[in-house]
Amino acid sequence: MQTFTEKVKEEICDNIKQSNNNKLLFWAVLLIISEQNNLKDTLKLTTKYIPLIKFFKTFTNLNEEYEIQISLNQTNKLQAKQTFYDVLFIDKTHSFDQYIKEFKKIVNTDPKQFYQFVLIALFLILGSISDPKKSYHLEFRVNNSIQKTLILKALSFFQLDYREIEYRHKTIVYFKKIIVISDLLKILTANKAMFFLEDNRISRDMVNNIQRLVNLDICNLNKMTKSAVEQSKMCQIIQTSIYYQDLSYKEKIYCDVRAKSPNINMQAICDIMNQIDSSLVIKKGSLCHIVKKIKSIYTKI
Repeated sequence: MQTFTEKVKEEICDNIKQSNNNKLLFWAVLLIISEQNNLKDTLKLTTKYIPLIKFFKTFTNLNEEYEIQISLNQTNKLQAKQTFYDVLFIDKTHSFDQYIKEFKKIVNTDPKQFYQFVLIALFLILGSISDPKKSYHLEFRVNNSIQKTLILKALSFFQLDYREIEYRHKTIVYFKKIIVISDLLKILTANKAMFFLEDNRISRDMVNNIQRLVNLDICNLNKMTKSAVEQSKMCQIIQTSIYYQDLSYKEKIYCDVRAKSPNINMQAICDIMNQIDSSLVIKKGSLCHIVKKIKSIYTKI
């Protein structure tokens, strides 16, 4: 089953393959991996992402001046459950340096395009994103200072807020804010992933809002129940005190009804009192004044 990271990378690769900018992505990849290779005529990339490998194969099949070799990587014992591949880029015409120089020239004429493809290449090689149904987290695990400089310049250009930590001799540049992750996915041309992220955000916000309202209703209900029980106890005590005779007709009826009914709400009290004597016409507003009088009398006992 595909992870969300694999789905995003597959979407990006499919989008780039269908555009006229697939060569720019290939050059951007060469730029990124050239900084961590010591080989002269070949560049090596180790990856586990099939969509990226498919992109390389499709691109080189259509462009004969580029050649790659793909082999299974059996050296990574720590990740035995995952399959890694070594992708070897072969410089048949000694043009790798020229391709990279051509790509770097774009920054002077179209910096937006340059930094966009830098971010796309970095994400395809070094990036990952969590499933939005579980959490919001996107990160780049940068291997060296040159890659770090590239990504920070790109993020600065697009004004994206990021966090940074050092972990196991690598720099992890990561994002937690859903708005920033959404903007970054748009830059990476992963619009389907962006909409999926937004849909989950809306659904989660709706569930959270409903939960807050339910909790608020429960809290209010608990307060009302507690208050009604306390009023019932007050009325029972007042009924046995000398102050009961000083109550008005309405107050005595309320005191009798509430003492017998500790679990009903104010509206129900009003209805019962009006049934006892229809001439009273008791409403919740007038009932509040009676409750205040009962509480005042209770403090004297």
